Amino acid sequence: MLIRTCADFGISTQRIKGLTGVWTDPFQSGTGEPSRSGRKQCGSEQGKIAAIGVHISRGVTSHGFAVNVNTELDYFNLIIPCGIAAKPVTSMKNELGREVSLDEVAHSISRNFGVVFQSQMLWLEDLDALMKTSVGVPMRPPAELRQMHKEEDTFWA
Repeated sequence: MLIRTCADFGISTQRIKGLTGVWTDPFQSGTGEPSRSGRKQCGSEQGKIAAIGVHISRGVTSHGFAVNVNTELDYFNLIIPCGIAAKPVTSMKNELGREVSLDEVAHSISRNFGVVFQSQMLWLEDLDALMKTSVGVPMRPPAELRQMHKEEDTFWA
């Protein structure tokens, strides 16, 4: 879904065997020439544009991702991102030479998540919408389900 999202914005990306994350494709994306922003695109090198993480602790798995959209790349000079010192970090802004709307990226990620996982995505403006029955999320299980599980006053929230 992250590779598809980058493609939605005209950025060619790929996976690199043995490394996590999403990387720009040097043969398709950057030219090595300065972008309109003056920053050098990754060009002949693959730049990490999105990170993917997994954490397992006491049988609980957490996972997530981060896409560098309009990220200030100079901050990465202070650390070794993801423990990979030999490859640069890039952003959508750096690759395109312009600011990118976070809302547009969020909608693209949501849409591509639905495509990849064959799920219908519902875009909500705020979490309060989950409390309303208009989105089809009941706050209380149906009576038949409560009886089957021998639960009387259980609320889901």
